[in-house]
Amino acid sequence: MKLKVVQIGDPVLETVAKEVKDFKDPEIQKLIDNLLDTCNSEIERTAGLSAPQVGKSLRISICRRFDIDEDSKEWEVMINPEITSKSGEKSIVWEGCLSIGVGDNALYGPVARSKRIKVKYFDRDGKPKQLPALDYFSHVVQHEIDHLNGILFLKYIKNPDKNLWTSKELDKYIDRHGQFPDIE
Repeated sequence: MKLKVVQIGDPVLETVAKEVKDFKDPEIQKLIDNLLDTCNSEIERTAGLSAPQVGKSLRISICRRFDIDEDSKEWEVMINPEITSKSGEKSIVWEGCLSIGVGDNALYGPVARSKRIKVKYFDRDGKPKQLPALDYFSHVVQHEIDHLNGILFLKYIKNPDKNLWTSKELDKYIDRHGQFPDIE
């Protein structure tokens, strides 16, 4: 079932989410299924989704596997994820968020994050896993883990008056210039 995504200003987005203890809990499994349904229903603009974004303060994230293929429709369920290492090398990616604006008013901005990370987590069956994440996939994983820690990507935007764009403004710019705007 597709879930309603909460918007900026909802206190759950600014709260550190609670650790999942019982992986077999039917409510946890149902939430994971619903998060996946929500991701798939918004596939054109979704790289990931975390439980706090649907109003649930639990450490569950769904990340699209861009490391497999840039058009991947495969999702990785990460429960209680933790970044175990980060590269000092950064990359800048224009990020958006389902919880920060809707349609033409969705906000986007350039975010610098570690280019490479390693993350450990549990899958939906409670099996421990570890995964390296590179480039864009690294950004997705870090963005979703930030949600679990009550952090929105807006925190990382330098000079937001010039570097924060609505979807409508950004689409027009890219159509006109064939690239993202310069970062000021």
